[in-house]
Amino acid sequence: LWGGPARSCSDWASFQIGIDLTEEGMDHIDEIVDVCFGYINMLKKEGPKEWIFKENLEVSSNTFRFLSKSRPQGYACSLAEKLQNYDHEDVLSGPYLAKKYDPELITKILGYLRADNMIVTVTGRKFKGQTSEVEKWYGTEYNERPIEEDMIKRWDGISFPESDLHLPEKNELIATDFELRDSSGFNAAPKLIVNTDLARVWYKPDDKFSMPKLNVMATLQAPSVYSDPDSYCCAQLFVSCLNEIMNEFSYMASMAGLSSSVSSSRVGIEVTVSGFNHKLHVLMGKVFETISTFDK
Repeated sequence: LWGGPARSCSDWASFQIGIDLTEEGMDHIDEIVDVCFGYINMLKKEGPKEWIFKENLEVSSNTFRFLSKSRPQGYACSLAEKLQNYDHEDVLSGPYLAKKYDPELITKILGYLRADNMIVTVTGRKFKGQTSEVEKWYGTEYNERPIEEDMIKRWDGISFPESDLHLPEKNELIATDFELRDSSGFNAAPKLIVNTDLARVWYKPDDKFSMPKLNVMATLQAPSVYSDPDSYCCAQLFVSCLNEIMNEFSYMASMAGLSSSVSSSRVGIEVTVSGFNHKLHVLMGKVFETISTFDK
C-alpha cells in the first residue's frame, strides 16, 4: 500500500494510491475502493490538522538538515530541474521545507479526491483472454469502461466507524536531540565494550561523517536455523511474519528517519536498526518486543 503524487506538470498533478492484492483480493475490488474513499471522506470530515503539518515539517527539516552527499553531476541536474518549480532562493530546500500552514489549500486539494475525478486501473493475469482492446504503442491488451453513477455516489458518501478508520497517533519516534556524543575514548577500530555469557557488544564511532545517527546490527545466535531444510524454511517463515507484524510501526519509523529489518543467516536471526540515535532505542524496543511476544 502506498500513496502520493504520481505525475505532475507546471499546471496539474495527479495523486495515486497503489495496492498490491492477493488472488482473493482481486475478487473484492469495489470493497477495497470503499475503504480508500472511507479514509478520504474521513480526512475531509476531520479537516486539516496543524499538528500533522508541523510533524511533517519537523521530519522533512531533519531530512534536509542531515542529507547525505550526492554525486555532483546528478545533484546539479536535479537542481536544474527543480528551477522549473522553485524560486532560486528555495531551490535547495524547496522539496523539503514547507513555508507556511495553509488549511484552505489543503481543503481545496482534498476536494479533488472524488470518485467522478478518478481512474481505477486493475492489472492481473486473471483478465488474460477477457480483453477486447489493444494499446497502440506497446500492444498491451485491456478493457475500458466508465464508472457507474451509483458507484460514484456510493464512494463519495461512504464512511466507516472511527474504530476502523482514524487519523494516526502522534509519531513518538521523531528525533529532537541531535547532539553528537563524545567518543574521544575510542579509536577508529571497533572496541568490545560488553563481554558476558549473555552477549558481546562491539562499538565503532563515526569518525568520518559526524552525523547523529546509529547503525545497530544484532545477531541472535541460533545455529539450528541452517541445520536442515525444514528448519531453514521455518526460519524464513518466522522472519517474514515478524517483518509483516512490524509494519504496524515501521512506517511511522520510516517517516521519522529510522528503519528496521529482521533476516535469517547461517548463524541465526539478524536484527538491523538504523537512523537518528535520539529515538533509536524506542524502535529497537518495539522490534525486540515483537520478537519476544511472537507466539503470544
